[in-house]
Amino acid sequence: MFFGYGIWRKLSWAMSWQGEKGYLKTTGNQLYKFKDTTYKNVRNFFFAVPCASGVSLRIHRETWWDRFAKKIGLSYEHQFNDPEFDDELYVVSNAPAFRVELAETKALRYVLRLLFRDERLKYIECHGQHVVARYREKVGSATGAVPNATEVNQVVAALNGLAESLAIAKSKTKSSWDVYQLRATLLAALATAFLMLGALGFFRVFGFERAQIMLDVGGLLAFSALCTGGVLFVLMTATVALLRGSSYAHVILAEMIISGGAGLAMSSYVMLRDINISFDQSAQRMVEADVIYKRTWSGRKSRTHYNLYLSGFDGTRQLPEKIEVSSDVYCKAKPTWPITLVVRDGALGYRWIEAYEFN
Repeated sequence: MFFGYGIWRKLSWAMSWQGEKGYLKTTGNQLYKFKDTTYKNVRNFFFAVPCASGVSLRIHRETWWDRFAKKIGLSYEHQFNDPEFDDELYVVSNAPAFRVELAETKALRYVLRLLFRDERLKYIECHGQHVVARYREKVGSATGAVPNATEVNQVVAALNGLAESLAIAKSKTKSSWDVYQLRATLLAALATAFLMLGALGFFRVFGFERAQIMLDVGGLLAFSALCTGGVLFVLMTATVALLRGSSYAHVILAEMIISGGAGLAMSSYVMLRDINISFDQSAQRMVEADVIYKRTWSGRKSRTHYNLYLSGFDGTRQLPEKIEVSSDVYCKAKPTWPITLVVRDGALGYRWIEAYEFN
């Protein structure tokens, strides 16, 4: 589901609304969309204009990562014989027709350079049915100024010029798909799917479940980190193999490392924990421990946590000094009184607590 959403988001996302519904108009009657949000003193806003569907494009200021990728031969950027444009901006597109169109339209290159003189502009992209210019700025305690009519007209006119070039380029392209665009879209969608799946599992375990089930948390974390590293290495290798020589390679590689890596790190622990519990065929054993004391705590924006401090051994292995339990177990446990843990060894060899019994 998450993988499918990522593909749809990259290829055909229309930012809602059909026809002229939801659009604003400039003084020259050009349609555009505008959204402005501020969170924790960081303001994000964008301008968007309609463009041909199925076109992939990203333009941003050239960074050290872009230059490094080109230097080692990981990525290739088309040069437009315009030193100022080539040195200042990086164009992520492998569509020959669009590159020819941009190379022949000097006025458009000049307008794009003018737009990026605004430090708030982070990048321009087109992955669905709109060309979008995304801005970000720190605003402190005050809200950012609303763009005036002149600024809106300039930005929207530039984006429409870019959308027109994309439409012309698409009309000159025989194939409906660019192989590098399709590969990049699939890999980016995969990274997004891992991130969303990982976040969902992470919040399920650490945000909603009220009890610490695992006893061997450290061992399971180490094993999940090893699995994460192995899978991430395979994904990075596949990304380089599939996209090397295109303008997408290092961009998607960074997304795979950041989004895919974070998602794998979160989801691997949850997945291995579930496998360890669900496929466990080991016998139950009773482990007695003494409750030394108990306490509750909560953060400013977090739920209440219930902790028991224990003293006891599972055979020759000492039990964790502190475990988090549900509110029900917390209320039943009494300091200095014994508690019995129903422990199982786990399908992967990592002990977990199936139940608590009170004497």
